[in-house]
Amino acid sequence: CLRDPEAGRIEFGMLPAPAADPACEGNDWLLHLQDQGIRQYGVIRLAAGARALGLIVLYTRSRLGFEPDELRLLEEMAMDIAFALQRLEERGEHEAARHRASAMEDRFRGVFDHSPVPMMVVSRARGELREMNRALEEWMGYRREKVGSIERWFDLVYEDPAFRRELRAVWTSHIVE
Repeated sequence: CLRDPEAGRIEFGMLPAPAADPACEGNDWLLHLQDQGIRQYGVIRLAAGARALGLIVLYTRSRLGFEPDELRLLEEMAMDIAFALQRLEERGEHEAARHRASAMEDRFRGVFDHSPVPMMVVSRARGELREMNRALEEWMGYRREKVGSIERWFDLVYEDPAFRRELRAVWTSHIVE
C-alpha cells in the first residue's frame, strides 16, 4: 500500500485507510497502526547499485510529519546502512571468488602434479623456475630446488653450449609477451 521510493530517497505520505483503499483492504498492520494513532509514514529504500536490499519504514503520530533535521538524519542513515550492506555484499562476493580461485588452484595442482607429461612453470620476469611436476623431476633426475632457474635448467639438460644457445634462442622467440 505504501509507495516504493527511489534508492536513498525518502517517500512520505499519509497512512492509507484500509477501508478507503482497495489495495490495502484487509491489511492488519495498517489497522493496528491506525489504532495506535499513526497518521503519516516515511519509507527509505536501501539499495546497492540498482539492486534493492530492503526498506526502512518510519511512522509518526504527528500531523506535521517529520522535521527537516530528522529528514536529513534519516537520509544519512539510509545512505550509511546502504553503504554498509553494499560492503558486506562485496566482502561476501570477494570471499566466494577467493574460494573459487582456491578450488581452481587445487584442481590445477592435481592435474599438474599427476600428469605423465613433464611440465614446468617459469616466471618470465625473473627467469625463475616456479614449479616442476613429478614427471619432469623423474625425467631430469633433479628436484626443483636444485634447478632453481630456467638458465640452470638449460645448463643441466643441454650439455653442448652451442646447442644450448640455439635451443635457448628458439625457446625465447616462442615466449609471447
